[in-house]
Amino acid sequence: EESTKSEADAAASDQARLTLAEQKTASEKPAAAVAFSPDGNWIACAGADGIVSLHGGQDAIPRDTWDGGAGESKALVAFLDNGRAVIGGGAAAAGVWQVAPRWSLARTIGGELTPPASDDQPGVPPLDGVTAMAFSPDGTMLATGSGRASRSGEIKLWNVADGALVRELAAPHSDAVTALEFSRDGKFLASGGTDRFVKVHTVADGKHLKSFEGHTGHVLGVAWQANGRRLSSAGADNAIKIWDVVTGEQQRTIGGVKKEVTAVKFIAPGEEVIACSGDPTVRIYNAGNGGTVREFAGAADFVQSVAAGPTWLAAGCQDGKLRIWTVADGKLTQTIEPSPAKP
Repeated sequence: EESTKSEADAAASDQARLTLAEQKTASEKPAAAVAFSPDGNWIACAGADGIVSLHGGQDAIPRDTWDGGAGESKALVAFLDNGRAVIGGGAAAAGVWQVAPRWSLARTIGGELTPPASDDQPGVPPLDGVTAMAFSPDGTMLATGSGRASRSGEIKLWNVADGALVRELAAPHSDAVTALEFSRDGKFLASGGTDRFVKVHTVADGKHLKSFEGHTGHVLGVAWQANGRRLSSAGADNAIKIWDVVTGEQQRTIGGVKKEVTAVKFIAPGEEVIACSGDPTVRIYNAGNGGTVREFAGAADFVQSVAAGPTWLAAGCQDGKLRIWTVADGKLTQTIEPSPAKP
């Protein structure tokens, strides 16, 4: 009965967010994804309207914008290195873009129709958009996730250099894939899905290694601890879970969040983990004991995504704004308005 109530609450919350999103104007679309460059000098923010903005320097002022055309699909953004960023979305494809000196498309990965089975049958369209992606630590491989609701999940591994498909994982989830992250050594890939499972796969052969069950709602984020011993997951059941990768056991559940946890990230090299939610608050927790280390207040509504650099923490919010705090003291230093695309 309690599980049924949790599912109903999660569904109602999702519908409320959808209704709110439909009422937003183009300039108010959610800042759905945010990422720091490896050197911490750049922040990329992707909106649900497909507009990607690049911010640089200690003042984090907007340096450039580009219209990625992601439409209403889930916007994604991740840095490959300090010179390139990748975004993915609507057409079940990912695009690699040169950041400096100006946005330029380097490559489009995926998005083609599946060849027809016979001359009188049409090709099968790609799955419904790229819903998750992650780079391998060495930057040579891109993992993408997608799926059809209540039917299947899909994970593909791509060669970044030429866009070639390296491997497709066999039936990784029974529902859409919503989160992906490589382990720091690049040997394993963690995934989360709307089937409520967290799973680990070996990158070399794509085989399923382990499943972690315990969430009562969609898994919205996964993160590896730097040493590879723990995984953290964010759920629509308002919970953060910490998993022992070796034993497969759930170490603890971090609760006290009033709405779904939308993203989670470990802070290297220790055991602190950042999570954001619809509270709307961003928090740092201790994965070892589950305690709250610091809160980052100031968001007006749902916090959709979070990323941390050496000094700054950035979060993308439902109102389309990018908010930046200092990690050391939790002080909100900037609130950046969404930028329109350049003609």
